[in-house]
Amino acid sequence: MRQALRGADLVSWCAAKPDGKDYMNRGEACLKKVGYATLIFVDADDLPRFGTATFALSQQIKLYNKKSDTGTDRAEFDQQLTVVPTQIDDATEGVHLTWQPGDNCKDCTSSQVQWSSNDGLNTTPHWAVGEVGAQYAMTAKRQTIWNGTGKEQFDLGWSLLGSVDAGNAHAQTSLGTSGDVRVRELAPRCDDIAGGNIKTGCVFPYFKPTWTVDTNLYPAAGAYYWLLQEKLPSHPGSRKWDSLVTYLGPGNNADPDGGDWTNDDSRGIVCPTGTSGFKPNPATPDGSCDEYAPASTYQSGGMPKGPNQVASGKECAQLYTKPMTGGTWGLLAENRDGYTGPKWNEKCGRASVPTDQNTGAFRDLGIKFVPQMRLLDKDGFFISDPGFEHCKNADTVCAWKKVG
Repeated sequence: MRQALRGADLVSWCAAKPDGKDYMNRGEACLKKVGYATLIFVDADDLPRFGTATFALSQQIKLYNKKSDTGTDRAEFDQQLTVVPTQIDDATEGVHLTWQPGDNCKDCTSSQVQWSSNDGLNTTPHWAVGEVGAQYAMTAKRQTIWNGTGKEQFDLGWSLLGSVDAGNAHAQTSLGTSGDVRVRELAPRCDDIAGGNIKTGCVFPYFKPTWTVDTNLYPAAGAYYWLLQEKLPSHPGSRKWDSLVTYLGPGNNADPDGGDWTNDDSRGIVCPTGTSGFKPNPATPDGSCDEYAPASTYQSGGMPKGPNQVASGKECAQLYTKPMTGGTWGLLAENRDGYTGPKWNEKCGRASVPTDQNTGAFRDLGIKFVPQMRLLDKDGFFISDPGFEHCKNADTVCAWKKVG
């Protein structure tokens, strides 16, 4: 195992966050809503309480999602508890704490808990009467290595035990678990499935990441995605509408004929090629068929038994992009072959978009985003179109804005 960093926060941005709330991303948790723990000490024979001690608590969890973070071939996650004594009864004559982090991981190896004061000089979690305040804070850390294969999600739990110098009085309190059993907010998932050079790693699947379209480079494509997020009943990928899309990953076994269903399979239904396939609008320079929701998601119109399944891309809302004066782009309703424009009750969209914008807008989704976020099959994520998210709604004219 790596040598733990004494005195350094696991989550570098946590210290700057206000108390009273919890914060997290895909790989880190900063828990400042833990509050206070008051240990009520009683003798072993359950006589009336002997005394009390109160500690302010905060926790941090850091998950490492690639080998270069850990220096090992295995996935790792670290945990940290910081305690600040705020009150210690004289009768205790001093208090000693034991932090007990636990998990139900099937194949994990954990280090011993290591305590340290802020200056690194004290490694024993003991406080004498009168030693209260931030200057007496101590931090406990534990490292855990996941040795498994495939994928595994497991729950965490924590308890705090205390003893006193004055006798055999003891106390114990629970510091909680991975969260609501329905969503398991703080339950890590480790895997060795992610592609590229990422190898093994861990994430919090509860946290849903966001893929951001570069609307500076791809304004026509971004406008099209944003409009469909606003107008389609399912609002695919929109954080505003709290409507996730879910990743179509390896091992989905969704092909009706057996095996995996692929992006190309979905695209072939919404944007077919060949003599009877999609024909780009001639007003779009180097036009190509761009489908939304993306073919890499279960929300694609081409996904078998998906929520938006269609038999043909002709059932989708159809639009085209066109260069306008001043270097801007227009997004217009398709008007060929008797099509009279979207009704906005469609399940999907397809549009004639310049090829470089069509391919560029999601080019790095599979190359970078999927392995970095360790997206596995059916993991949810949002899609952001920042150049248009200042627009109040899709029923009024709104112009693209450069971001940054």
